[in-house]
Amino acid sequence: MYAANRRDEIRYDIIESLKDKGFVREHISLEKFADDQKYLEGSGCIVMDREHKIAYCAESQRAHKDVFEYFCKKSGFKPLLFRTVIDSKTNQPIAYHTDIVLSVAETFALVCKEAIHKEDIGNLEKILQETGKKIIYVTYDQAKNFATNSIQLKSQDEKRLFVVSKNGYNSLNQEQIQKIEKTSVILSPDISTIEFISGGSARSMNGELFKK
Repeated sequence: MYAANRRDEIRYDIIESLKDKGFVREHISLEKFADDQKYLEGSGCIVMDREHKIAYCAESQRAHKDVFEYFCKKSGFKPLLFRTVIDSKTNQPIAYHTDIVLSVAETFALVCKEAIHKEDIGNLEKILQETGKKIIYVTYDQAKNFATNSIQLKSQDEKRLFVVSKNGYNSLNQEQIQKIEKTSVILSPDISTIEFISGGSARSMNGELFKK
């Protein structure tokens, strides 16, 4: 984690418990990179296309190229690193986590084009389209309202569910909603308190712990 005090939250007992329950096939430790001030903050920094084994990552202080490429090499994912535009106030990338500007589902992707570096957007669009994703563009205002901090899941009866917070859902226009609803049932819980306090939303709250 980029914040030093968050590194104290590492719980090896939880990792062992997940192993016992069948959720962990291999424990890939990234802690050694922190000594060189290189970080990769979990699922917020990596948006995965598990079907095509592609990992998308927006480079930032919290997502270093070296750590990301190491993770991809160890896990068998193809890395797709891209940059976001620089915030004039902080002189840092506008997206500290990838899921601020990108959400990848089975047949579509939400993309905040205006936040992605102009030299990188073309390749990102190309790979998404080549893997069968219809791109639904969202504005930066919609992204700030957590439209892209969303995730597609499957119910026990194999229905596709697209989980996006109430704030994220309310920021979308009717055309965007209709495109999502062609393949997914939208679930939009009100988690505004968590969003306000933590800065994360629906996808941030999902650990993506899958046995398969």
